[in-house]
Amino acid sequence: MIERRARPTREGDPDNYRLFVVMRNMCYLGAPSHAAFAPLFVALGVPLLGYFNIFSAIAWVFALWLTNNGRYRLAIDLLTLEVIGFSAIGVYCLGWGAGFQTYLMPLIAFVMVNYRLGKRTVLLQGITLVALYTGLYRYTVGREFTAVSPRTMEWLHYMNIAIVFSAICIIAYYFREASLTAERKMERLATTDNLTGIANRLSMWSHLEREWLRSDDTGRPTTVLIADVDHFKAVNDVHGHDIGDAALKHVAACLQKSVREGDRVGRWGGEEFLAVLPETGLDAGRVVGERVRATLAAERFVVSGIQFPITMTIGVAERGAGEPLDRCIKRADQALYLGKQSGRDRVQPAESPA
Repeated sequence: MIERRARPTREGDPDNYRLFVVMRNMCYLGAPSHAAFAPLFVALGVPLLGYFNIFSAIAWVFALWLTNNGRYRLAIDLLTLEVIGFSAIGVYCLGWGAGFQTYLMPLIAFVMVNYRLGKRTVLLQGITLVALYTGLYRYTVGREFTAVSPRTMEWLHYMNIAIVFSAICIIAYYFREASLTAERKMERLATTDNLTGIANRLSMWSHLEREWLRSDDTGRPTTVLIADVDHFKAVNDVHGHDIGDAALKHVAACLQKSVREGDRVGRWGGEEFLAVLPETGLDAGRVVGERVRATLAAERFVVSGIQFPITMTIGVAERGAGEPLDRCIKRADQALYLGKQSGRDRVQPAESPA
């Protein structure tokens, strides 16, 4: 008995989702096409091809059922054999001119982009399909196929080309979508802090460099805030790291609520956070910092029945004229350290650059 599996999603399982959508849409195309072919070829006087299309239609319907139950490998193997058999019998009965050999083309494309297959398997299947295509061509050389009229042969060739290119488009489109999804996911993972969901240090550093260049161009001020959760080690020691992680998520959410549109917030490291305030001077930066403190005080932290206040000490530094990025960050960090020494839970402006 085949166990039914949950259908994959684009966000949760993009690779399996890709196979699911490709296989499902291929079955939607293949099953009715073969069902329509069966009476057509019987009427044209090619009963072998007509009967094989009945088998083909059943195979594609079964492959759709396998796909809906998550059995992609079995569905792929079944359809691979069906396509090879259909192509070979079509050429055997009607010759090269009817175009049945073209059904091997989407099969080659599918083999080459199927990530589930190993390199040797891909190479072997590719060579086999090329050899089969060449063999079918060799078989037709010098042979006469008069089962149907030349006009019907031409019409069959056009129909086969339409079906084959539709199949190739389905494969290419959904594999392209899967690749774009994977790229976006990798980019998001590379620039996002896994715990809090806000920008990570690498992303924030890149943003700072862009803001520094823009500040050079416009001459407008830029202010940075470095905020550190007070007594965070004690939170982990007393309540455990799970509660500590929840506290960091809470702090990140409060920071995002507190800053303005156009400001950027990220996790700088550990329990430290950084905010970049473009076109903002020191006094306005202090106002934003105080708003962060007020939001933390207003937003009660409660998780798993545990509640305790969370406070932050915040160092604020406005970039001096032509001041390098690392020097401004260092001044904000020194202000943060001074705020810690002065009692914590406060916004501490940095000294003016020398």
